[in-house]
Amino acid sequence: MRKCPVARQKMFIKKGKEKGKQRYRCSDCFNNFSGSNKSVQQSNQFIWFRKWIMERQVYQYLSRDSGLSQRTIQRLFKDYLKKAPKVPIRSKTHVHLLIDGTYFSNGLCLILYYDYDIQYVQLYRETNKEKLKEIKEDLQNLKRLGVDVYSVTCDGHSAILRAVTKVYPNAVIQRCLVHIKRQVQNYLSRKPKLELAKELLIIPKQITSIRSIDQANFWLVDLHNWHEKNKEFVNEKTINENSERW
Repeated sequence: MRKCPVARQKMFIKKGKEKGKQRYRCSDCFNNFSGSNKSVQQSNQFIWFRKWIMERQVYQYLSRDSGLSQRTIQRLFKDYLKKAPKVPIRSKTHVHLLIDGTYFSNGLCLILYYDYDIQYVQLYRETNKEKLKEIKEDLQNLKRLGVDVYSVTCDGHSAILRAVTKVYPNAVIQRCLVHIKRQVQNYLSRKPKLELAKELLIIPKQITSIRSIDQANFWLVDLHNWHEKNKEFVNEKTINENSERW
């Protein structure tokens, strides 16, 4: 008897026809399918591969939920991996590379190596943490493929800084302006109580609007003036009377 290829349930309703073939909708998972359409069946089976990769589900649970044997699942996954698309490296000189890791709720960390000039992801890695060994390996692979990195923009993560220094020692390293704004906001909070803190919070908010050398110089002057005005407060120390150290 016909079953939903995803939920493996027999409970479904008719959902019209497409190209003369009867379509069904599963009452359990609401998946649309056609009993005689192999491409749809393969697309539905790919759902389990995504769960294996993105959600790190083990074969035992995938087999239970899909109704497929572990051997069948392993065979499917092996076929998918053989046909994995290759990401081409667009080699060029004087590359301005953006490196950033994004963390997802399932524990996955996606590290992107983004070429700012050509608006292209030269390389990416799926891992669980920004690690020196892995980032260094990625940069070495880019170097072997002819990517000449001139500058690197990142959030200042120590693993990225150390890896760049080892593989591209002559590359210019700069902090991401957005991360600078976020970090200052974390230090001062969104609504600081002190008046001088409120004045300081305004300065980093302007950093992403800088478009010229003159604007950068004016920004540095504003920061310098704020520091000169408030340096006595900045240099103040709090004495802990319960400790021999300051």
